[in-house]
This record gives sequence, structure tokens and C-alpha cells, in this order.
Amino acid sequence: MLLHTNCGTKPVGSSTWIKNLNITNTFLELTGLTPGTTYFGKVKNNCATSQSDFTDSLKSFKTWDECVLPTNIKGVSNALGVGTISWTTINVAINYKIRYRLVGTQNWILNSTAGNALDINFLTNGATYEFQIQSICQSPDTSLWSPIATFVVKTPCTLVPVAGLIANNITENAAKLSGLAISQATPIRSKSIRKDGNPTGLTYFVSTNFYQAINLEPETKYWWKVKLICPSGESEFSNLSSFTTIGCRLPDGINAMSNVIGGASISWILFLVQFII
Repeated sequence: MLLHTNCGTKPVGSSTWIKNLNITNTFLELTGLTPGTTYFGKVKNNCATSQSDFTDSLKSFKTWDECVLPTNIKGVSNALGVGTISWTTINVAINYKIRYRLVGTQNWILNSTAGNALDINFLTNGATYEFQIQSICQSPDTSLWSPIATFVVKTPCTLVPVAGLIANNITENAAKLSGLAISQATPIRSKSIRKDGNPTGLTYFVSTNFYQAINLEPETKYWWKVKLICPSGESEFSNLSSFTTIGCRLPDGINAMSNVIGGASISWILFLVQFII
């Protein structure tokens, strides 16, 4: 007569069996196992006067991975009225819940997706939104909500870097630097200028679309870039542009001749060039 059953389990790679003795049911609920781990199991019966051997063929099973948050959670805005929330997926997640709201409001807006990103439309330009994400695994297993993170929706001022950089009125020691105007009320423009070969330079803040650079060195190449600073945020810096100040150098084509008794004529070609690159 069967009295009870003994069961042994162990993780793959381990030499130590975890014993569960005197089982009177036909099943065993195991707890305290390591998530995402493969285990072997074996059983044997104990009868009134004898006992069987352990089963020859080991049965294997793998515990579920822990339902954790995805990694690399980010929120950005690269277009007017649009935000994108992205993350790196985890193997055990079936779905992801995303909730977001305008900072300062109470009600969350819920969304879900099985992918690794969610585009959110019809947002307010220049507004700050906060969001969280949650992993949904085998029911009823879910992760906690991620810590609150934020992103700012782009505006016309912050969406596109300044273009059309022009350097003119270049002299030995000065140059007028300007960029195309944008349809935004009086943004502040941050202009950075440095000598060729210098890793750093000076930054100036102006409320017009040009800057009069002075105290420059003659015959020197300068690099410069511009970004906009608005109440709604800042644009990226523009691409680098450059100019070279002119120098005071010897004239070319010097000639001398005498056509009269006791006199001579000396002539030359003026050299005055502006470099705009």
C-alpha cells in the first residue's frame, strides 16, 4: 500500500537536491525558487513494506522570470505637438502600460502597447508632460510603475536649429555675424565664437538676429554657432560656420618708372579681400 511520495528538485548545474518528503498528495507546490531558472525534478514512492527507486528520467521545468520594469526608459519630443516614450523590452513582458499627463494636472491618460515605443499626439507645444510605464507579464504578474519622468514638447523656437549663418562687414578686428530670423517673439540668441585651433571660446547673448564681433585678431580664422533661447526652451546649436578676418599686408604689383627729368612714378595694386566660408 502506498503511504507517501518523496520528491527531489535541484537547479541545473547544482549537485544538491532539495528534498520534499512524505507527500501524501499527487502534486507538490514549490515556493522560494529562483526566477528564470531551469530545475530538474524526480520522485519515488514509499509503500508499507518497501520503496521504489527515484524516477530515471528527470523532468525539467523553468521558473518564470521576475516581472521587472523595462530599461532605458526615455521621453522626447522631436515634432510639434508630439512626444515619444521609448524603452528596452524584457523577455517575460506580454504588454506595457503607459500613462502620461500634463504637469500640474491630476488625471492620467492610459495607453498600452506590446512594442518598445509609443507616440503621443495632440500635445500642447512648449508644455511639460510627465509619464510612467509598467510591465505586464503572465496574469496577474505586473511590475511596479516606473519613477515619474518628464519631457517638454517642441515649439517653433526649439524645433529647428538656426540656419543661414552669414558673416559680413569683415575687417581686421571685427565682423557682423547674423542668422535667419524666425517667427517667434524676441527670442534670445546665444552665439559662441572661437579662434581656429582653440577648443573653447566665448559665448554672447543678444536679442537681435546679429552680433557685432569686435576685438578680433587680423588674418585669423574664427568658428561660430548660434542657438535660440525662448521661454519654451532652447534650440540645438546650429552647424558651425567660419570666417577669416582680413589683414594689413603689402600691396601687390609694385612698379616704378621715370618719364621726366628729375622725377619718377611708383604704382601698386591695393589688396583688400574678405574671406567668407
